Formats: sequence, structure tokens, C-alpha cells
Amino acid sequence: MKLLENEPFALLGINSDGDAAKVKEIMAREGLTWRNAVDGDTSGPWATAWNVHSWPTLFLIDKDGVIRERDPRGERMLPAVRELLERK
Repeated sequence: MKLLENEPFALLGINSDGDAAKVKEIMAREGLTWRNAVDGDTSGPWATAWNVHSWPTLFLIDKDGVIRERDPRGERMLPAVRELLERK
């Protein structure tokens, strides 16, 4: 999310599309700019620990490392980030 790249938030994707090279290719092709963890497959450690059942899965995390929203998509994405940034 280039628009807010210098703001104190993180958007983390958990990806199960195989190896890191394949994930980089997919992200470049789709124009995805947020952080993405590569889990390897759908039963990997990230998917298991974070209860991920669909891909990509997105977590909106505040500056203190607290997950504030899961899967903010489409029109919800930007308002969700702005709401998070307004929190003190």
C-alpha cells in the first residue's frame, strides 16, 4: 500500500503458494507491495499458528504489534488503515 508506506502500520500476508521465488513472481505480477510471509503450503506453521484458512490472508497490525483487523479488502482497506492511524 504505497499511499501509506511511511505510516506506522503493517500489512502482512501469509502465502502458501510454494517457495519464495514463486511468491515474489505472483506479487510482482499482481502489483502487491505489502509484506508477505511464505508458509510453503496450507498446513505450514504460519497458517496453523495464525488460523489461516484462505489465501491471501491479511492482518492489519497496529504500531504496538496488536492485530486490529483481519482481511480488510477492497473498499474497506484504506478506511481500516486510516482508522488504525487515528488511534493514539
